[in-house]
Amino acid sequence: MERAQRLTWSDSFSVGHAELDRQHRSLVDAINDVAAAACDGLHPERLARSLPTLREQVLRHIAGENALLRDLKSGRYLPPHAQHEALRFLRPMAASALDQHMAKHDELLARLDAIIAGSPNELYESLKCWFVDHAITHDLPLKAIFQAV
Repeated sequence: MERAQRLTWSDSFSVGHAELDRQHRSLVDAINDVAAAACDGLHPERLARSLPTLREQVLRHIAGENALLRDLKSGRYLPPHAQHEALRFLRPMAASALDQHMAKHDELLARLDAIIAGSPNELYESLKCWFVDHAITHDLPLKAIFQAV
């Protein structure tokens, strides 16, 4: 695999929640690690280590995001600015979106597994597209929620 351009952090990947944004940055780094390992054909064991590490980070991120949505749904989430009027509005919004959002996480994880099992020649570009879809398309409603609080 030839060396591809690194995926760089963009504010468009941000959802406005410090921990989720930190995790998104970490996923960008992990995807770049996979790309570097895939380009290093002399050490295939490096790629064999980096793919499960990426998948584990994705699992932790999904679990954390789902827990945060459950807290929003139940009313346990307290935003840094504690705008209680916004929380009253967000609770039913989060409740209606929670199951759909978590189902999409299952789809995103299945797509990640297919990418990992797929062609090494397309690995990095596929991972970049997967992450951008997750961070921008899928998490866009979260950004609106966190901006409201």
